[in-house]
Amino acid sequence: MKIDKLFGVAAIIFACGYFVRSLPFAKAQPTGPNTSYGNNPIANFYGNQNGTVTLPLDSTTNFIITTAFSNQQNCSLQIDGNAVNYSGNNAGYYNPLLLNYDYRKNSVFTLGEAKLKVNAGQTVTLNNCETYYIEGYYTH
Repeated sequence: MKIDKLFGVAAIIFACGYFVRSLPFAKAQPTGPNTSYGNNPIANFYGNQNGTVTLPLDSTTNFIITTAFSNQQNCSLQIDGNAVNYSGNNAGYYNPLLLNYDYRKNSVFTLGEAKLKVNAGQTVTLNNCETYYIEGYYTH
C-alpha cells in the first residue's frame, strides 16, 4: 500500500472517530409530573357525592390541577368560593368539567392537559358534581 493511500485511510478513520465522538449522548429526560422523581408528587381525589365536597389539599404548598371531570352538567369547581367554571342548567351551556361522551369536544380539564394553579392555603370545593375525579400535582 502506498504511503499516500495509508495517510488517506488514516485521515478518514480519524474523521469518522471525531464525528462519532462529537455526537451528544442520548438521555431519556422525564417530562411532566408523571415522572418527577418525587419532586412534584401526584394527588387525585374522586368520589360520588351530590353536594359540597372540600378537597383535602396540603395547605403548605401549591397544587396544579391537571384533570377535573364530573358526570353532572351543573358541577361547579370553586377556589376560595370563586367559581372556576360557570355552573348552570342552560340548554346551550358548555361545562368544561363535564365528561363528554357524545358529539361535543372535551376540554383541557377532561383531557388532563389543564394547568390550574391553586395557591397554598386556598380551599377547593366541588358543588353538585355527583361523580367526580380531580388530579394534579404539588409544586414547591
